[in-house]
Amino acid sequence: QGQGGQQRDLMGYLASLVGVEGQNLTIPSVFGRPPVEIPLIFVILIGLLTLVFGWKILLFAALLWFLSTQNPNAPSHAQMQQAQMQQQAQGGGTGGPQSPDGSGGR
Repeated sequence: QGQGGQQRDLMGYLASLVGVEGQNLTIPSVFGRPPVEIPLIFVILIGLLTLVFGWKILLFAALLWFLSTQNPNAPSHAQMQQAQMQQQAQGGGTGGPQSPDGSGGR
């Protein structure tokens, strides 16, 4: 088996030891993101890590989750700027009033 299978087996083993095998926690929709189901063993492990290392690990875990669940099809900031520049180059931008002949009102 690959490494992904070993990780799933380890999490499954830990979940069965704790008695939460097959149980999930649903995180509701936040900032326009759809609700997500997370295995309860991950929540327990992050809770234990937070107790040991402090609140910063919780913030780090939330940041990792946010970055890992970003929509890969959403345009990046650079892509949006490029689209705006193309729109302005085609005359559809917000560069000010334009006369019908394209001379800029001069």
